[in-house]
Amino acid sequence: LLLPMYIFASSILKFLGQPDDIAELCGIIAVWVIPVHFAFAFLFPLNRFLQCQLKNKVIAIAAGVAIVVHVFVCWLFVYGLNLGVIGTMATVNFAWSLNVFILFTYATCGKCPLTWTGFSI
Repeated sequence: LLLPMYIFASSILKFLGQPDDIAELCGIIAVWVIPVHFAFAFLFPLNRFLQCQLKNKVIAIAAGVAIVVHVFVCWLFVYGLNLGVIGTMATVNFAWSLNVFILFTYATCGKCPLTWTGFSI
């Protein structure tokens, strides 16, 4: 529903009177934020599932791993590879996806045997 707002953020901001250079940069950032929303679609149900299983420590550890990796990769992309804002947004996408991967792997690979019996058709 809000996807067009992210895709056309640059045009919308220009229409609202923002300077062109700021509107263009915001438009680029807005497009790079879209994958984070797909990560949220998986992360929030995984968090709720694991919270119901009283696996809060796992959620905290996964978030800690993701933030440590994010800080290192962000430093590498921004200062090492000089990718600037695009590098920052790429690392944000990577960090959220890493968090989803860790929690999904934990939930599906045998750590919740009484509640997770596998995918069903």
